[in-house]
Parts: sequence; structure tokens; C-alpha cells
Amino acid sequence: MEKKITRQTTIQEIFDRYPDKAYHLAMIMADAGLHCVGCHASVFESLEQGMLAHGMTDEQIDPLIEQLNSEIESTKPAISLTEKAAEKVREIQKSARRENWGLQINLDSGNRAEFNLKQNPSAGENEIDANGIRIFISSEMLGKITGSEIDYVEGEKSGFKLVKAAAA
Repeated sequence: MEKKITRQTTIQEIFDRYPDKAYHLAMIMADAGLHCVGCHASVFESLEQGMLAHGMTDEQIDPLIEQLNSEIESTKPAISLTEKAAEKVREIQKSARRENWGLQINLDSGNRAEFNLKQNPSAGENEIDANGIRIFISSEMLGKITGSEIDYVEGEKSGFKLVKAAAA
């Protein structure tokens, strides 16, 4: 199996290639002591250069690379959708005659999720399949809600709810 992340992969390339895993990848790197994630130098530095520049040994690089590759190969969805929520989206799509449209997720200024039907993702938005529903979300928003689940709740305050997964 060919590795997707190598010693020569730049830190910026990692985030550009795997936006739906960026949050988890950043946490893995930070836990390993690589705190230059987001640093202006990380755009140009390879993973190896960054680790060596931060005083880590050559022997610490390969285990981190293994862990990063394991994360990108995992099948954990960036965002999941309950069956009830997927059924409600399909119902809304049908009644609005927008069967092939996706569900766009945004966060308002209070970090509350807002959901809208949208035909196609905008430039800079990621498209994720969750329970047969296309979800459109920016990389920035995805980093904030990765690991979350969308549910649909009926009752006095019916609507889609975003439930943040507990930290692993």
C-alpha cells in the first residue's frame, strides 16, 4: 500500500488534500508536539522539516506519519446524518421539487447550525455524502463540526439539530 502522506509532504498539502479530516489531522500533529500547524512556515515545510526544526528525532517521524495515514484511511465520516434526518431532507427535497439538491450547512455568529437546500456546492465548499444526502460545507465550517451528527427532532422546536461528537 502506497502511503498518501510522506516525510516530504508539506503540512499545507496535508490540509489541502484532506479538508474533511483536517481537524483530526491537526490534533494528531499537535499531540505529537508539532505546533506549527497554521504557522506561515508550514506552507513550505515538509512534515520532516517541521518535526526536525522543532527538535524531534528522526525516529519520531515515521510513527506520526503512520498515525496520519491511518486517520486519512479511516472510514469515519466527517459528518453523519441520522436516517430520520435523511428521510426529512428527502421529504423537503420532494415537496420543493429539488430532489437532486444537497443540504448546505453554515454556522451563524453564535455557532448555531443553519441548513439550506442548494443545487451545487460553491467554490471552496466540500461535498460529503452522508446517508445518501449530499452535504455542502466550507473547510472552515467542516473543521469546527467534524465528527458531528445531524438529526431531525420533532416537537415544539422541530428542526435539524447538529450534535457535536464527544472528543475521542
